[in-house]
Amino acid sequence: MLMTIGRGFLADEGLEPTYAVATPARTVPASLMDGSCDVALSAVATSFADLERGVPIEIVHFAQIKSCHVISMRPYGESW
Repeated sequence: MLMTIGRGFLADEGLEPTYAVATPARTVPASLMDGSCDVALSAVATSFADLERGVPIEIVHFAQIKSCHVISMRPYGESW
């Protein structure tokens, strides 16, 4: 998420992204549900507290960012 903003990829597509950190008072599910956030990067577990309290969750977790504990990346534009 931060790379797409930082490298200007979203701006190149005509989007004006903003970035904010979730807080206990302003959670990811609450922000998505009230429309103040369109896309969020978070763990699936973000929804667990609401689900345990019986709060209906109408958001979709659609991507798995990593499947292991470590992600190795090559610096942009450089070879190994």
